[in-house]
Amino acid sequence: MVRMSDILKNVGEKEKERSASERGKASSIKTLQFPLMRPQKALLAHLPPPSVKPQKEDSDKAYYSNIVKYEKGKEGKYLKPEIRISGLVRLKPETVLKIEEDGVGLYDEVESLLRELFCDDVDYETIDSDKIMQKCEKIVDALGLGDEKILRPALIKNAGDVDYLYGHLVSSCIYSIVVGIGMGYQRSELIGLGASALLHDIGMTKYLALAAQPRALTFKEREVVKNHVLFGTQILKNIDGLSDAVIAVSYQHHERVNGSGYPRGLKGEFIHEYAKIVGLVSVFEALVHLRPHRVSFLPVEALREIIVNKNTFEYKIIKILIERIGIYPIGSLVELNTRETAEVIKLNNDNPARPVVRIIRDDDGEKPKETKLLDLAAQSAVYIKNGVREKI
Repeated sequence: MVRMSDILKNVGEKEKERSASERGKASSIKTLQFPLMRPQKALLAHLPPPSVKPQKEDSDKAYYSNIVKYEKGKEGKYLKPEIRISGLVRLKPETVLKIEEDGVGLYDEVESLLRELFCDDVDYETIDSDKIMQKCEKIVDALGLGDEKILRPALIKNAGDVDYLYGHLVSSCIYSIVVGIGMGYQRSELIGLGASALLHDIGMTKYLALAAQPRALTFKEREVVKNHVLFGTQILKNIDGLSDAVIAVSYQHHERVNGSGYPRGLKGEFIHEYAKIVGLVSVFEALVHLRPHRVSFLPVEALREIIVNKNTFEYKIIKILIERIGIYPIGSLVELNTRETAEVIKLNNDNPARPVVRIIRDDDGEKPKETKLLDLAAQSAVYIKNGVREKI
């Protein structure tokens, strides 16, 4: 079992805290705490009850459960394959490059669809929801069968874009599905969760110019931006074929389990479970990416900010976020105690602090002549010393 406090404490002893001046005035803690906003009664009348829960479909195969990787055996049963990366494994550079390109390809495909569907002057009633669901199915089926290539662009792409919204939505979708897999969701639930995450912040299309200011927003500006949950809900209500859960998540993803969120200050069980997942993942995704008004957080720093505000999120979802996405997510750069720099390419869910890494610079700072992978869970003498804040 993973104890969040122990993991973050141990990692914290190796990480250096960034100074307050580097972060600037835009503290992420402020982004997690919102005063209540009075909802529009006319709009609330059309929303699903806040206590609605996702429904399980018995017809689904239950191979999307707590364990991600499966393949079909001779007797038709789904078995967990053991992918063994011993202490040291060497791959051809073209093999690693192909893996990276495949992940970026699917990521770009989904992002391009969002930009196409939600362009300026769009008639929302003409948007084909089937296209959205099909993309979510592709992500679910890839992640559900252990294909983690798309996790890399979820961390490293769109990190410095001013027009960050669509990348934020795609990455939140990917991370939400990963968390849903960790919670044992079936395939249909994962698709519904993915669609909810992919569209949860679509109301921000109206407020991008304001949100993209190269400074922290004023109190009045933040109050204006909060209206994106209402605008997003109105958008999604006009798109035929979307479920009530998608609309509920758009409206509730800033609600918090202790009642400190908005727009209604809902607590605990009155918040849709999808909204709890997307709300947490959305915060994490935003923190680990550069924004116009602040630098990005290292993933371990983002997790510390979330732990500080742990009462606003559900404990089990935080735990799964750490286990499944990791202190060092796929795509992270890290410094090893050997003075080598590496990129995380695979997680060890039972030991989040010891992932599988690919060496990208040797102890002299030079690019290695051949690809070298290390499974840190099998290398007791080698460990991650620090996270590295830079692009590959």
